[in-house]
Amino acid sequence: MAVGDTIQLREFCRLFQFGDREVRYVLERGYVPDGVRRAPSTGHRREFAPDQAYWLAILVKLKHAGLRTPLAARAADYATGGLRTITQNLSWDFQFLPMNRQFDTEHQYFLDIGDRECIRLVTDACPGRSGLHALDWHPVKGKREAVPNFRPFVTIRLDLVRIAEALKQVEAWS
Repeated sequence: MAVGDTIQLREFCRLFQFGDREVRYVLERGYVPDGVRRAPSTGHRREFAPDQAYWLAILVKLKHAGLRTPLAARAADYATGGLRTITQNLSWDFQFLPMNRQFDTEHQYFLDIGDRECIRLVTDACPGRSGLHALDWHPVKGKREAVPNFRPFVTIRLDLVRIAEALKQVEAWS
């Protein structure tokens, strides 16, 4: 059940068909969204605001795809920061910002992870271009400088809009 502006762990897990234990394990290992206490007091339930739930969903979905938790956490940071830059700072899709309960978009947004070394966003929201546009690859670790000519053998792609659509089902957030 959602309580005010937050969603409890059980409802979060139900939305994404995650096991309670797997999400609790991630949180107990210290991979918590900004603003969430690492160890809540006894008797307090885990609750997440939209930005926290979005970040955590990205992390756990990437773990399901085979990434280790530290890499998945860095990818979740990159995805949420990059999405904010594209949709808000560049104004490519000002109406879409799942971290702020703005879940509707006509565009596609993907997070690509290549060979577990580099990361990028892919979208069709780029003005003046039709079809999907892949932004530059950046290293997952280290400086966020573009990596020219990076051609991965294996790419994991996460649909960021589907995560937003799942969170839109929370009655208090729709």
